[in-house]
Amino acid sequence: MSVDSTQSTVVSALHALLFSLIISLGAQIDIDIAGLLPLTGQTLVILTGALFLSLPSVLVGLGLYFLTGIAGLPVFANGHSGWESFSGGSLGYFIGFLVAAIVLCLSRKYIRGRYFPAFLALLVGHGIVLFIGSGFLLRYYEVWEAWQLGFQPFLVGALFKSFLGAVIYGLFS
Repeated sequence: MSVDSTQSTVVSALHALLFSLIISLGAQIDIDIAGLLPLTGQTLVILTGALFLSLPSVLVGLGLYFLTGIAGLPVFANGHSGWESFSGGSLGYFIGFLVAAIVLCLSRKYIRGRYFPAFLALLVGHGIVLFIGSGFLLRYYEVWEAWQLGFQPFLVGALFKSFLGAVIYGLFS
C-alpha cells in the first residue's frame, strides 16, 4: 500500500468519524418555532454533508452513527438510543437518511458548486427522507395520519433547511 493511499484512507476514516459526530450533535438540535415549525438538525447535517464528502465517508459515517445509537449511546434525536428507538417509528427516517445521502453524493457532479442546483438537490433529499419516513409510519397509522404526523409538519422546515444547506454549500464549496 502506498503512502498516498494510506493517507487517503486515514483522511476518509477521519471524515467519516467527524461526520458521525456532527450528525450526533445535529440530532440534538430540536427547535420548535411557535408550535408550528419543528426543526431538527439531523437532515441538515446529513444532506449538506453528503454534498461535501465522498460516498464511502458518508456511508461509513452514517453506519457509525446508527451503530453507536443502537449500542446505547444517546446520539439519536432528543438523546434517544437503543434498538427500540432505531427500529420503531424512526426506522423509515433512518433509511431515508441513507437513501437521500446516497442520492446527494451521486448528484454532486451535476451541482458543481452552484447554489440553486444545491438547493433543489437538498429539497429532493428532504423529500426522500420524509417520504420514506412517513411511509414506514404506515405500520402504525392510516395514510392520512402518517401524512399528518410524519410528512406535513416537516415541509416548511425542509424548505428552510434546504435553503440553509445550499447557503452553507455555496459558501464552502
